[in-house]
Amino acid sequence: NAEGSEDSDTEEDTSVVLSEFEDEEISELSFDIGTLAMTLVYDAEADTWSDSEDPDFPVYQTKANSMRNVLAGLTAIQMVTDAPEDIAEYGLDDPMMTMTLTLTDGSEFTVYLGSSLVTGDGYYVMVDGDPAVYVVSNTIYTTYHIELADLTQRDDMPNLTAEQIRTLLVESEEFGNFEMSYESYSQYDYSENNMYPWTIFQPYGSPVSGDTTEILEMLENYTTFTLTDCVDYNAEDLSVYGLDEPAGSITITYVLEEEETEEDSEEETETEEVLETFTLYFGDLDEAGEYYYVRQEGSTAVHTMAKATLETKVDIDAFSLAANMPALIFIENCVQIDLNVDGETHEMVLEHTEVTDEEGETSTESVFYYDGTEAADESAFRSLYQNLISFSVKTALTKEWDETAEPYITIVFHKNTEERSELTVEFLPYDDDFYAVKINGTALFGADVRDIASMVESIRSYDPTVEEE
Repeated sequence: NAEGSEDSDTEEDTSVVLSEFEDEEISELSFDIGTLAMTLVYDAEADTWSDSEDPDFPVYQTKANSMRNVLAGLTAIQMVTDAPEDIAEYGLDDPMMTMTLTLTDGSEFTVYLGSSLVTGDGYYVMVDGDPAVYVVSNTIYTTYHIELADLTQRDDMPNLTAEQIRTLLVESEEFGNFEMSYESYSQYDYSENNMYPWTIFQPYGSPVSGDTTEILEMLENYTTFTLTDCVDYNAEDLSVYGLDEPAGSITITYVLEEEETEEDSEEETETEEVLETFTLYFGDLDEAGEYYYVRQEGSTAVHTMAKATLETKVDIDAFSLAANMPALIFIENCVQIDLNVDGETHEMVLEHTEVTDEEGETSTESVFYYDGTEAADESAFRSLYQNLISFSVKTALTKEWDETAEPYITIVFHKNTEERSELTVEFLPYDDDFYAVKINGTALFGADVRDIASMVESIRSYDPTVEEE
């Protein structure tokens, strides 16, 4: 009895294997799904598919393989009947889809797909040469229910990390231009400590140091370029897509690889970056206004990219990426500061001497002077210095203002470097909330009047003769 009970609980396997073919047995795959009919030719040696009518058509190999696989290993859930009275009852008098595998021996395996089950969990099918009607899973329908774009190979897009990117140029009629680049030793980095390797060139009329943390976070938007459909793999008339005169472009230079080169006979090596450039043009929006037409430099294929995806890459807040402390100079690199606060002048001198201890370790010793008097308290002098260099800019200058006005404060930093040896910072009247900050003659940003008032207070209250407790 126990044995009989166990048998009754086991479900009967009603599945029927309809096909079992190996890849190398297949030479062609043909299908007619009503809206699309194609014959794909398979090269087993190269493991690639091509369109029999258009060998240049870029077949999406992964999709073609899945279409082949679902047909080459087709198993029915069950047989419905081996002698149907009326195949119209199953939608097989006028099949929804017809799919054929041609084998290398010349034989064919053809499947006809009829109606779906009322339960929605399968479709009726017949196999050429077999009078029976079967039920198969939805997989065969979902695999073949495609448009031409689904079978079209999209252009390869770069897959990057933010750290690989060396230059970014965005040109856009609607959102304006943006340009920045990375240099391991930027000529615009006044810190002399490689604090600002990124420089922003556009939209500003003068180079501006960039905030590395903010920039690397922003560059995550450019690590991948997700294309949706390939609407034309060989576009002859780009004007149809607004790509004859593009609305804009994105150009990225990135590190493709790094090569080691020998420096001298001692076999010292240096790493040299091999760079690659990628440019994507974008044209019109589609009729629905949801996708831009895009084309990669060097390609004749036109794809679409989601509007939100593209605009994330071209609508850039440049001010948020700019370094907000433009005078952050390391004290060891500064030898003199000339101050003029509303006509009141001061001179700060910083003497740095490199010393070597008994163990051969080197360090820098500094002596500071303020208006010719040696600072009695090094910490107080350093605190004043910090107040001078650590002001931050809080806004971009967007209103008209008198750029010829006399500066309220002028600070000239003299450095012990051959290049960029001098940095002049001026604070000029702008409005009730901000001073315009002019860096080496160029004013782009504004500093909060309250912060500058605090700076002035630190200057006027400093006494080099006082040694703080």
